[in-house]
Amino acid sequence: MRTCYQQQQNRHFGQPVHETHPHLMGMDEVTPGITRAEYQQRRLRLATMVQEAKTQQSIKHSIVLIPSATKVIMTNDIPYTFRQNTDFLYMSGFQEPDSMLVILISDCDFQAVLFVPKHDADRELWDGPRSGDIKALHLTGVSESYNSDELEKFLYNYCKNHKEYAVWYNTNKPIKSQHNAHSIVDEFLKQNNKTKFVQNPLPLIEQMRLIKSTAEIKLMTQTTQMASKAFIEVMRASKPNVSAFINSI
Repeated sequence: MRTCYQQQQNRHFGQPVHETHPHLMGMDEVTPGITRAEYQQRRLRLATMVQEAKTQQSIKHSIVLIPSATKVIMTNDIPYTFRQNTDFLYMSGFQEPDSMLVILISDCDFQAVLFVPKHDADRELWDGPRSGDIKALHLTGVSESYNSDELEKFLYNYCKNHKEYAVWYNTNKPIKSQHNAHSIVDEFLKQNNKTKFVQNPLPLIEQMRLIKSTAEIKLMTQTTQMASKAFIEVMRASKPNVSAFINSI
């Protein structure tokens, strides 16, 4: 039987996990059906593709920056329904807004670093629990995890410690983006004269997504089966004048 302490600790995830939702999530799954190991393999594959796509072989280091989506306010303090950035979700499985995935690549190694919103007791009363850097590290299997407010210092130190490198970052930001990470990265690019080139990583990610894994195929099969059953139920319920009846309610 779980103790109250264990229950409280398990609540400190910003998304469903096996400990809190065993009916939805399997062991080691970050999102339903996709394990931590598969997300790690995706990041490794992207790092390999970045190395293979280098246009200047003299560059030994690359840094990939993939931001999450941010919460957008509809009116006053009422937000729109949050939808995570597809590419960020595909590479990390992390569901919280205002985060950033950074992949550091060298000739012989790669490292994934995740920046996430820090715990804020007041905001979590309204928005729900946050994973924080420690839980995010356990959940996603990245190499390191920090609070989002440490991103600027991290990029400054990376620039300081590397003579030259390539940056992979999508400069086409959403029109309504309020993500502070975008301004941090923009400033990072402006002040840095060591960058050899800036390229968009999204074509590489889209190329990865063309070939589905066994787990992805299983999820897609389940989705089509559910949609098929729903259409069958609709057809069974259909009869003459049913639309007129609904309009009269």
